[in-house]
Amino acid sequence: MKKDEIQNGLTTQEADIRLKKFGYNTLPEKPPPTSLVIFISQFKNPLVYVLLSAGVVTLFLKELSDTLIIFFVVIVNSTLGYLQEKKANNALRSLRSRKGSCRWKNNTRQPPIFGRSCFDR
Repeated sequence: MKKDEIQNGLTTQEADIRLKKFGYNTLPEKPPPTSLVIFISQFKNPLVYVLLSAGVVTLFLKELSDTLIIFFVVIVNSTLGYLQEKKANNALRSLRSRKGSCRWKNNTRQPPIFGRSCFDR
């Protein structure tokens, strides 16, 4: 950057050139995972693997009450993890939908700009 760009900001023409060349200053978004994918991902956990293994062992040992308790704990753990992750995804989606604001300096003016349109005039 040139010294005058740092002090006075970019000219409108230079901002237009950079916008066309580089695009908006946004991160790419991938689609949110489906509810089924979120729920199944809760089983990808070493503790769940240990509990499921213990449940299978107790099933072969014909300890039905222990087997049911272990599988119940796995289902409750996965359900709670699913609910927490779903809530976190909803909060993140809500934050992304909010319109942020920025200030920019262009030709020595500093108007407030909202959202992705920091470079739109």
